[in-house]
Amino acid sequence: MKMKAPAAAVILVLLLAAVRGGCTDDNLTEWQTNEAKTVEVALDVGAGPERYKAFMNEVQRQLGATTTRPPIQKRPVLGAQRYKPDVWINVALKGNGGESATLAIRADNVYLVGFKAQAGWYAFKGKDSLIKESTPLNFGDDYNALTGGSSKLAAVAVGKKSAQEALSILAKYNKASTAEKEVKMALTRFVLMICEAARLVPVREDVISAWEQGGTVRKVGVEITVKWKVISCALLIWEKTKKWNNKDATEIKGLGDPKMVDAESAAKNVYFIIQPTPASPCSD
Repeated sequence: MKMKAPAAAVILVLLLAAVRGGCTDDNLTEWQTNEAKTVEVALDVGAGPERYKAFMNEVQRQLGATTTRPPIQKRPVLGAQRYKPDVWINVALKGNGGESATLAIRADNVYLVGFKAQAGWYAFKGKDSLIKESTPLNFGDDYNALTGGSSKLAAVAVGKKSAQEALSILAKYNKASTAEKEVKMALTRFVLMICEAARLVPVREDVISAWEQGGTVRKVGVEITVKWKVISCALLIWEKTKKWNNKDATEIKGLGDPKMVDAESAAKNVYFIIQPTPASPCSD
């Protein structure tokens, strides 16, 4: 059954859900009990590139709404990372055949934490405490666990067909019977087409270009998937010093499109700036 959607192809539902905390994580800000807001955005994976662009624009708008500090080079700075995020973005995936699944994405760092299939919620290894009544997967959320390394992202198919295939796997996922390599592939595709595309300009441009006919992300985009924090730190330090000579800035000068030779060009490669955690601060 084909999903009915407005012209913008985005259905936005705001839900307020009480989330209890009390845990701490060495890598994140200490959790304070609060109410987490959940924003639901829908993506019809069988629709055309304009629908995908409208969906990504809505994700971008919702992420931008979480910022609490001035932008840097016109790029919003996401909120402080916490053990449990203040805002979740749940992506309701719909397919032409009536298949559906939901992705749970943190708004403070745009990380995919888990997904909901017909059999219930599943979360990456070590993250099941973040999604109530979820079943932990046998692998983590980093690219080493998903693909064997970030360089392998260059071979990951993106586009409409890729998204449809990935949705079919997630919708029917069963931990006891679905091959682990299949669910890893499906999750990696959505991490690229949604999470990385929400962070990085070159990645989103490549996904849009490949949406109808299929394709992959160019090397220039793949290279910076693991440099988002470095780019962010370079911009955060530049905001204080107005100098583009810190360690992070030096590391990325030869990367990106355009090459990140200064703060302005670096900002053109990202949609958002992520804040570092206390355990993993900026180098300078």
